[in-house]
Amino acid sequence: MFKDARWKGIILWKYIDEAKDMFPNKASIIDGIVEQEGSTDETFEDRPLWLDRQAKRIRLALHFEIYKDVWHMAISAGENFIIEPQVSPFLDDEGEPTCNIELVSAYVDRENQRYGETKHMLDGQDEINKRRSKFLHFLNKRQTWGRKGAVKDIPGLKRESAKPNGHIEFEGEGLNKDFGFVPDDGAVQGQFDLYLDSKAEMAATASQANLQEANQQGALSGRAIARLQQSDTIEINRQYQRLKNWELNVYRQIWARIKQFWDREKWVRVVDDQNALKWVGFNVPVTVQERLQETINDESEEFFTRRHAAGIFTQMMQAEDPRLLEPVEVSNPIPELDVDLILDQSFDVVNMQEEQFQLLVQFAGTGDVDILELIEVSQLRGKDELIERIEKRRAEQAQLAGGAQQMQQQQEAAKTENIQANTAERFTKAQQTQVETELLVQNPDTEPQAII
Repeated sequence: MFKDARWKGIILWKYIDEAKDMFPNKASIIDGIVEQEGSTDETFEDRPLWLDRQAKRIRLALHFEIYKDVWHMAISAGENFIIEPQVSPFLDDEGEPTCNIELVSAYVDRENQRYGETKHMLDGQDEINKRRSKFLHFLNKRQTWGRKGAVKDIPGLKRESAKPNGHIEFEGEGLNKDFGFVPDDGAVQGQFDLYLDSKAEMAATASQANLQEANQQGALSGRAIARLQQSDTIEINRQYQRLKNWELNVYRQIWARIKQFWDREKWVRVVDDQNALKWVGFNVPVTVQERLQETINDESEEFFTRRHAAGIFTQMMQAEDPRLLEPVEVSNPIPELDVDLILDQSFDVVNMQEEQFQLLVQFAGTGDVDILELIEVSQLRGKDELIERIEKRRAEQAQLAGGAQQMQQQQEAAKTENIQANTAERFTKAQQTQVETELLVQNPDTEPQAII
């Protein structure tokens, strides 16, 4: 992790106008580098030494070095300093000058040369290329034998034997008597087998061979795939850990720069919960009025303290005291804050939760699992909003269905009332008819009258 490094540096390519804007007092030096003859280097292919005239860019070297046990910094371009060597302006947690460059390497050889994971694959790839070349060569060339004098044009024979439709002429009795082809004794097949073996080794390095072979025999469970992938990543777990440590160091550098340079009021949005966004203020000045109001509204304070603050606030408001707007303290001062940096990382593998979710999906086909329950146990993004929309739509549909049912019930009640009214009317008429009939029977000479 370069903890023992005494100097570090990086190359910065900047457009010429951009470099002048960054260092306006060094514009003459930059112009001098541009106008200087021999500032480009034609011996390193298309890579210029300090200047790219075509793209109008200049190369700046940012250099950090420990001098007298203190980190120093400088920026140079060629033989000229854009920033003279000076004590590093970047500070660590203890307020000491430090280097803000964080470096990491996968591997280091005995000559202190840095290399990555792909170097282990170079030998295998070289073998694949060599075997493929040999195999193609054997397919296109054939060895021959013949009696001296049987073939007059040997180069022509070689050309014709290499052609798929070639024609060979010779003097003698015939093939395999005065002339013939030398058998390869399985050399072509051997080269092809070695070629396949090299490719299989490279595929295993890429963590795919085991999965492909297992999938040919049927579907794998999440546990099986996870174990296969984990076995293939054991050799590079060390690199993942180094990467994690490097990221942690980068975040520490970022926080150190925040503590050093954020000296004004800043507001940061907290997005842990998308449904409840919050804002946190840093270096926020608190006035006398805000402090008094906070004390008055703070129920945890004693009653006499709150009443005393209310009295002071009332007097100052009535007198229009300008001291109400004066800042008395700073809320959440960044230099006094401390944070815990926690990186939560995991390998991109199939986990058991996904397998269980697939089983739930299959079980949902029977109708015993509601779609909302599946969404709740899934890993979908924004599933809370999706559940809320589905529930809202279901409530609207239930309300509409309830209104239609109520209307239908009202219609059924009206029908029942009509039927009951008609029945009562018919019953009344029947009683009147019966009375009239009895009167006619008793008094046949009397004219019947309507009964009211």
